[in-house]
Amino acid sequence: MMEWTQTMTNEIPILILGSGISGLIAAYYLSQHGVGEPVVLDKGTVAGGRLATCHFAGGVFDYGAPFFSARHPDFKAVVQEWLERGIIKLWYSHTEREMESPRYCGVSGMEAIPNYLASHFRVKQQISISHIYQIDQHWELEDEQGTYYATSNLILTPPVSQSLHLLNRGGFRLLLSRRALLESIHYHPCLVVLARLSEPSHLPAPGVLLRPHPLIAWMGDNQQKGISTVPAVTLYATPEFSARFYDASDRHIADQLLNAVRPLLGVDVEAWHIKRWRYSLPQQTFQGRCFVASESPKLILAGDAFGSSRVEGAVLSGLAAAKRMLENV
Repeated sequence: MMEWTQTMTNEIPILILGSGISGLIAAYYLSQHGVGEPVVLDKGTVAGGRLATCHFAGGVFDYGAPFFSARHPDFKAVVQEWLERGIIKLWYSHTEREMESPRYCGVSGMEAIPNYLASHFRVKQQISISHIYQIDQHWELEDEQGTYYATSNLILTPPVSQSLHLLNRGGFRLLLSRRALLESIHYHPCLVVLARLSEPSHLPAPGVLLRPHPLIAWMGDNQQKGISTVPAVTLYATPEFSARFYDASDRHIADQLLNAVRPLLGVDVEAWHIKRWRYSLPQQTFQGRCFVASESPKLILAGDAFGSSRVEGAVLSGLAAAKRMLENV
């Protein structure tokens, strides 16, 4: 990732809020099309959003989006570039039950994708924006430390409710009809268990089980996936379980979910860790790939709630936002 070398005091040509895959792919596309270097701000500690990988108890765990497939021609072209550059690899193309579209993952975990993208432009982490103001033909973003970031071209990729909250605090108001559509977008939470095992799991190849238990939406074997050298399994709770027990203790969550899959694992759990995603999966999506909230100064909302909630949809949304932005610069 490029080093941040200066405090932003001058206007930024293109500013992107959020370093999930939508924000990163938009910044990458713009940086490759000769419009200068976009700047990405994010409140988190690392780039990638739900393309997330964790190193725990000697194991490597993907704990956000575990894989992705490619159906749209534009995303297939992106995937081909990532394959050629050695960023991703094929995990599997079928299970014992049915043929499926090829499933891809990062060569060293899903974090490989955001790490690659973020190496091409400036990403400033741990910047928590508190307000977004429209000042004449510019946007001014204020962070919690009182620093301002000015731009006339802004892309917002956080969860829609967070973007609307920042705009509301700054006094910007959307048309009621559009506002109502955006406000109707809500998200499922997701609770995730990282389980370091004593021996390789008994999950059948390729190490994937969908809905193996009423409490579990999905489970994957990171060792069979080829990213962990030691036995390491990731469990994703169902939206219903996650909503009900989101604020429960880690011990309570782990006990219920690990007990549910113990017969499937077939070996002992040596160590476990809980991860929480408050905004995991949109319950509804906006019809378009992105939403232009203002033409001048330019303001575009994008993310996995626009078009499709999969990794593919988030990438296509970021690309759509970048292409709309190119019309302005």
